Amino acid sequence: MYGLKINPKRWNEKFTEVASKLGLTIHDNEPCLFTWRENEKFLLLLYVDDMLIASNDVRKLQQIKSSLMLEFEMTDLGEPQSFLGMWITRDRQNMTLTLTLEEYITKLLQKFGYSEMHPQKTPMVTNQVANRERKAREELDDIQPVINTNNQS
Repeated sequence: MYGLKINPKRWNEKFTEVASKLGLTIHDNEPCLFTWRENEKFLLLLYVDDMLIASNDVRKLQQIKSSLMLEFEMTDLGEPQSFLGMWITRDRQNMTLTLTLEEYITKLLQKFGYSEMHPQKTPMVTNQVANRERKAREELDDIQPVINTNNQS
């Protein structure tokens, strides 16, 4: 795959051809996302030569993996702990899946010289939001409705 500039395109074309033969459909908006749907859901994500396969149909998952291994030299690394810089944590008991980009974000901060900044838990500075809301409440309290108590006829 390495060497010629055209090789990544050829690899993608070859993989797409094999995936199509296996009944996988390319997602309309993402050419590296392949899906299969028939009562159950199946998902295959390809990034260059890294692949993440997920399904709630274990039989179909094994079938797809076996077929891909016949076509390509592959290694099954088991349940993923990381993929493309994301850490994946699965809690089967609570049925949750958590994706964390902390390591990737830290590298970006270092790359652009922001590693010494003071991180916030939210994209906004919470104090500013609280102050803005307090100010809005105070302005509403200052506006008193004018009520005419004189009932002159």
